[in-house]
Formats: sequence, C-alpha cells, structure tokens
Amino acid sequence: MATTLTVRFSATILDQLNVQALSQAYALIDPTASFDTITAIWQSWLADLEACTDGQIIASAYHVYPALPGGLKTAPVAGSRVEQVGILNFSATGTTHRWGHLIPALSNGSTVISGGKIVLTEGDPADVLEDLLTGGGSASLQWTNEQQQSLIALLDALIAFRQRREQLSLATYER
Repeated sequence: MATTLTVRFSATILDQLNVQALSQAYALIDPTASFDTITAIWQSWLADLEACTDGQIIASAYHVYPALPGGLKTAPVAGSRVEQVGILNFSATGTTHRWGHLIPALSNGSTVISGGKIVLTEGDPADVLEDLLTGGGSASLQWTNEQQQSLIALLDALIAFRQRREQLSLATYER
C-alpha cells in the first residue's frame, strides 16, 4: 500500500467581522483508496478543524492530483495564448440558462478553428468533447453545470478573448 496520490483539503473560515480565511492541509493517499475513504478522511479533518476554530466553516473542498496520463503535450504549442478561448454553451435540465464550458488557449489547428468559428464537424476535437459532455457520463458519473443540473445538448460555440491579470502589461515607459 503506497501513499503516492496527492490530495489537498481546504476550508474557508468566516470570522465575526465577516473576514474569510483559507485553511489547507495536504496528504498522500493510496491511489487504490475509494472515493468514500477520501471523503471520510476529509470529514474527519473538518471535524478536527472545527474544534480548533471559533470561526464558522462556510465552505470546504478537496482536490485529488493524480499523475497526468501519457500522450499529452510536453510543452505548449508556439503562439498559444490562454486569452484565446473557446466556449461551448450547453443547455441543462431545469433551467433556461446556458452553461459555458471554457477551453483556454483554443487551438488554431484547422480541425478546431475554420473561418473564424469553432469546427463542430462530427469527429473533430470540439465535437468529440461535446459528445463526451452530453453523452450522459456513466453509471458512476454524470456531467452537470455548477448547480448539478445535467447537461442536455450543445446550443452554440464561440471564440472569445479573455484578458488575464498575469499577462504582460500593455503600458510602456521611457527611461
């Protein structure tokens, strides 16, 4: 039983002055551990943290960081920019609002963008991703929006540009 899978637990704590702070804990777990096992450990950590703080725990989450699978890019493609995004808008059960799946650094490849639009031809990358998200998932997973409403169908796709705070400053100066 090797403990090699990284997990991060986090809790947002609110004080009487409505100031929020984040508490985090890190762990290595056995990669064969069940989801229920990780959840039980997370709940124990929250209970122990709760006993140590006068603040109110208002949110908590845990993140599992498995090793990336082989076959992914080893470096970004030259000219890629996370500001150029693709947005796949989906309908979801119980709402008239669209839910947008963001694709940062949208590829400029001809099977992804053509004529200034996202290519949705059967079998091309955006269509394959759309099929995955609207395919219903599996017996143990269902694709949803933030409100846990099941995704139904792709409504539209668009290209947008979203400025990032980390990008280079657009201002210049002289010495």
